[in-house]
Amino acid sequence: LRLLSVISILLLSAIFTFGQDVVFLHWNDFHSNNLPYVPPRHNPDKAEIGGAAYLDAYLDSLQKVYPQALRIHAGDDFQGTPVSAITKGYSQIEILNLIKPDFFVIGNHEFDYGWNTILKYLKEVQFPIYGGNLVDAKNGKPLLPLSRILDVNGNKVALIGLTTPELESLVIKENLAGIKVLSPIQVAKKEIARLQKEGVRIFVAITHQGLDLDIKLAEAVPELDLIIGGHSHSYLSRPKMAGNARIVQAASAGRYIGIVTFNIENGEISDFTFKLEEIRTAGRTPSPDVAALVEKQEKLIKGEM
Repeated sequence: LRLLSVISILLLSAIFTFGQDVVFLHWNDFHSNNLPYVPPRHNPDKAEIGGAAYLDAYLDSLQKVYPQALRIHAGDDFQGTPVSAITKGYSQIEILNLIKPDFFVIGNHEFDYGWNTILKYLKEVQFPIYGGNLVDAKNGKPLLPLSRILDVNGNKVALIGLTTPELESLVIKENLAGIKVLSPIQVAKKEIARLQKEGVRIFVAITHQGLDLDIKLAEAVPELDLIIGGHSHSYLSRPKMAGNARIVQAASAGRYIGIVTFNIENGEISDFTFKLEEIRTAGRTPSPDVAALVEKQEKLIKGEM
């Protein structure tokens, strides 16, 4: 009887787990917290959390539950610990090449070492970087891709990557030489109008601009169904509603992974769920390849430190 009960529970779990059409596993503002740490706030049991190898291990485990899940990074992986500063962000490129986000929107701290440094890294990255509202100041051509289209059981879902319109006030002027930053609202409106003609019905913005600007974006662009954001390090235990969109964000420093699931019925989102999963190291095995790379990187900078 006990065995039958366990089997029944597993079967029910499988039905609910695999019923979702779309699953996004998202994080933001990692800020090169490659090693686990003990958060000083909101951590009564002094748990050790985070670290790149444990983040990857959690993502791998979740993708066994949600095989169709996409890994979404809402920007600012650079800057925050010595290894990123010393390597000018290259440590994070190496790590992300192993974690392999499916969609990475560029954040303001990715520009801390200049656009020319980013261009050099783009030759080596093994994951897609988006930020379609950044254009060449001379010819107006986008410097990074803007959108990606998913086909979900015959339904088209657009992911639109946008970075902060305040970039020019957040980054040293020389680091943005030759770059013009367009309004995320105007770029989103234009792209959505274009994609609607191609039959896209569901629109998701992946942004690095902060919660306040995400709210303004949702209110100005009612076609948006979901915004996965970063930049303001906002802990959102439940989605923030604005316009017709749900807005989610997963705090910062690799403490949480956000899990978004939903179905699509008649061209609209249904059965939407969202939760934050805290990345705790106790009882978990880190991803061996990421752990080995992080250890190697820390050894390389030990002398300078």
